[in-house]
Amino acid sequence: MKTQPVNIPEFKELGNPAFAIDTPREHISLSSIVLCVAKKQSGKTRFITNLLYQLKQAGSMDRIFWISDTVSSNKKMLENLDIRPEDIISPNDPDAVDKIVAEIESFCKHTYIAFVFLRLQSISRRGGDNIIIYVS
Repeated sequence: MKTQPVNIPEFKELGNPAFAIDTPREHISLSSIVLCVAKKQSGKTRFITNLLYQLKQAGSMDRIFWISDTVSSNKKMLENLDIRPEDIISPNDPDAVDKIVAEIESFCKHTYIAFVFLRLQSISRRGGDNIIIYVS
């Protein structure tokens, strides 16, 4: 069976990407999707862990979620990534996606609160006003 070309229009650059994350020039840009498909014992996990380690060393990653049931057999390779035990999730867990989304939302909320607090703190230093912050 021969493959047939599909007539898909080219993607247009619409300006600054919405989720641009600074990465070294020699690395992939984030946010990217990397799919590794190969036979058993061919180096997929080694490639991914090395890529993630380099991106983490470059300061491009704060946290890694690892979705796999083979973590115990790859423990040595994953050591340098400092993955939290609660961030290792089984792909068979029906709540896997919900857990990750909840963690990301929590991280974003705390990051935003910290930003607002620092901003208000700098305003307070300039004006000398007392500012009360209530977060529920």
